Amino acid sequence: MKPRNPNHKPWTQHDDDFMRDNYKRMKRAEIAEKLGRSIPSISNRAVILGLRVSKPARWTPEEEEFLRKNWRSMTITKIAKKLGRTWDAVEVKAGPGRLNLGPQVDPRKWTGQEIGSLLDIDRHVVLRWIEKGLLKARLAPLEGRKIYQVTTRELLRFLKENPDRWDARRCPNLVYDIEEKQDKAVFEEREISLEERKIPEELKENFNKFIAEVAVSIAVSQKSLERDNWFEKKLAQDRKLAERRFRKWTPEEDMRLAMLFKRGKTYGEIGAIMGRSAEAVGNRLKRINVWEILEREVIAI
Repeated sequence: MKPRNPNHKPWTQHDDDFMRDNYKRMKRAEIAEKLGRSIPSISNRAVILGLRVSKPARWTPEEEEFLRKNWRSMTITKIAKKLGRTWDAVEVKAGPGRLNLGPQVDPRKWTGQEIGSLLDIDRHVVLRWIEKGLLKARLAPLEGRKIYQVTTRELLRFLKENPDRWDARRCPNLVYDIEEKQDKAVFEEREISLEERKIPEELKENFNKFIAEVAVSIAVSQKSLERDNWFEKKLAQDRKLAERRFRKWTPEEDMRLAMLFKRGKTYGEIGAIMGRSAEAVGNRLKRINVWEILEREVIAI
């Protein structure tokens, strides 16, 4: 008789219940860490509990299309729930060598591109904030090109503590745009919760409306209590600033910038002339080739 492995830990009812509740919602590695077991052990137990067949069902064209359509707008957890597959199965199917959908972006968080659009500034400016550690962000969980993600709380902290780095005139609806993203996250979580309830099919529609109304009521109540006038104050201050501050540089401005730089003007002097900050002038000069721009102007003449 084969001796029992002394490191083997018997499965308890608590362990099995945790498996049933989370196998399709969490990575196997995460479950293994929570239960203090190996990944193969988790996989084997999933088969015993009927949570995982030895050979997963082949993906249908409809499932693949759903995955492609919702990869950027839904969390992996929710996609797995909708398709009745595990977190790992969805990640593998979307990853390299399969559908190659790229990094998975959490819809509850902000990407550098989204923040750039929100503030109406170049996304490279946002990336500089992140790289300097001014704005805390994490990379999306999948391998591929870099996509940073920022929580709403962190974004608001940065905006309030760094008022001189963005222009409220460029984004008059900023507060509402941020709240709209928060609302979508609330509704998504509510929808997942609804699916887990045992509601008769004929009552689901009305119950869903009720949950949505409650969510809206709570959100509106919280906003009315928590909102302050920080943005209104910022907007009033920015209306007194130079008109071109934080606006995207045009080819005409690049030409003017190059000519002023050639004349020996300082960053501050150029900024005063062009309605920009000295820092903005310096950053732009790093990104353009002044002499190439001036050469093109000579050729054009």
